Amino acid sequence: MEEMNKLPEGWRVVKLGEVIKTNLSGDWGDNKISERNMYPVITTLAIDYNGNIDFSKSTIRHINRRKIDKIRLRKFDILLEKSGGSVDVPAGKVALVREPFDGTCSNFIEILRIKEEYNAVYLFYKMLYDFT
Repeated sequence: MEEMNKLPEGWRVVKLGEVIKTNLSGDWGDNKISERNMYPVITTLAIDYNGNIDFSKSTIRHINRRKIDKIRLRKFDILLEKSGGSVDVPAGKVALVREPFDGTCSNFIEILRIKEEYNAVYLFYKMLYDFT
């Protein structure tokens, strides 16, 4: 708690729930139905332990157009692995979307959208630090 007294001027301690604008579950989608509504989906395997995303590891899946409009990844979304860990490697990896992505993530990942008045990059690094 002593560290909390050393915050920069204008900063304050808040709970995580206070800074999240919305959180959304990703979607694995369906196998190819047609050429339409096919989008890349990243999985937990595309997220490394340094918070990077390897978009080349995405899988093309069919996702309902109305759904993709809601869960399409935006710049500064924070991705939180919520499932898929093991006994030796716990779930909880985080990654920061640094550029808009015309796709989404799987249902094993939660999308955190941060309120505009908070710094998503800072929050990402805090979450990454706490995980590692």
